Amino acid sequence: MGDKMGQYYRLDRLLSKKDINGNTPEIYIVAGNRTAGKTFAIKEFMLRDFLKNGHQFMLQFRKNYDISDCEKSFMDDLRDLFPHYDMHAESERRGAYKVLYLTGGEFKEPLECGFATYLNAYESIKRAASRFSGVYNRFMDEFQSENGDYIDREISKYMSIHYSIARGYGKQYRYVREFLASNTFTKYNPYYIALGISERLEHNSKFVRGDGWVLEITNNDNARTLMLNSGFSKAFGGTSYVQSAAKNKHILDNDAFVSAENTRGMLYWGTIVFYNDESDAPDKIAVYVGQNKCYVCSKVNSEHKRVITFNPRTHTEDTLLTSDNAELIRFFRDSFDRGFMYFESGKIKKIVLDIMRYS
Repeated sequence: MGDKMGQYYRLDRLLSKKDINGNTPEIYIVAGNRTAGKTFAIKEFMLRDFLKNGHQFMLQFRKNYDISDCEKSFMDDLRDLFPHYDMHAESERRGAYKVLYLTGGEFKEPLECGFATYLNAYESIKRAASRFSGVYNRFMDEFQSENGDYIDREISKYMSIHYSIARGYGKQYRYVREFLASNTFTKYNPYYIALGISERLEHNSKFVRGDGWVLEITNNDNARTLMLNSGFSKAFGGTSYVQSAAKNKHILDNDAFVSAENTRGMLYWGTIVFYNDESDAPDKIAVYVGQNKCYVCSKVNSEHKRVITFNPRTHTEDTLLTSDNAELIRFFRDSFDRGFMYFESGKIKKIVLDIMRYS
């Protein structure tokens, strides 16, 4: 077992790191190539922490249907390490969360070991906050969505659940360890943007630290070799997906058409209002048009009258709410397809691609 376990990701190095100010982080993030063992390592840590210290855990999911049979998949992953234990679950608050019970081993009766919930249940979690006073670890797997399928105000709801959990034991706030794990898809995901990670990631980054968080970028050589040597991967070896899954590349990120352009002589077409997950508030970007060029940047003209939005949540008396078949969308897509569209940063590129539904 020891040799086999050595081939997979271990959590020890990440947990030993301090944040940028030398303090113990509350948020531990790990991203890397596929099948590296990230999920397994975090699940193992949380279950051992419960068995040794009685610390309950919460499994955090994005969508409500994701919690179906989560207790079964949790123990299936750990079956070789914990063969004498099993887990079952019961729903509470009309399915807003599940209570997880550990059975077997030294336990004569089922023992409450944790919970599972989804992000849109944040209001129910807040109302039942005292129920989670024993939770010391929360884990969200696959926090980077492969197809960009995030929910509305995802970061705000993720934060709300954390604060609800952290109110336990009669304290206004207590330490709750957060784990985020994912394969590598894009550095412009809502979590990296909100934490300020996106613009700090470099090509060979291994550890990135911030205020209250630490990120480990792992590239498991054994997992990479096994995946690349499989017949299936060889068949699709030239695709970007295989490169991302096995070699730890950001499959959705591309620096093409990202450059700082001079707007002198260009026409200010208008302002786009979008929802900024980093600030949890509306924000603006500017669209400039020149000869065979469309440039999107942060250089906003606050006096310009054309201000549009594609999201009802950012629509006010000062904006024009437009639809997917609007003239601007067609113009964006045509300019992008012809190679005439440029972006001030990768972050702005991601915003526009999301608007065009190309990501």
